Amino acid sequence: MVGAGVGKAQVLLVGFDPTHETPVGRGENRGHTLLESNVVRSLTPLGAWSGSAVTLRQTPPAGDGFAVLLQAEDGRMLGPLG
Repeated sequence: MVGAGVGKAQVLLVGFDPTHETPVGRGENRGHTLLESNVVRSLTPLGAWSGSAVTLRQTPPAGDGFAVLLQAEDGRMLGPLG
């Protein structure tokens, strides 16, 4: 549930892996393994938020973790929820 406030925003569900290893098979880094952080695995718009409480349901996203974000109409990220 998103709490009450003022404004309009899109609610986004982001699935991510906190750490991710990628073996490199070609190029100058061939034979190395890249260790990456917070790799986004999925991005799902859940619905609109206009300042009043709303309940949105969604199956868990791809990835080991997830975050729920608010994005303003002009594209600015307003912050995480919860």
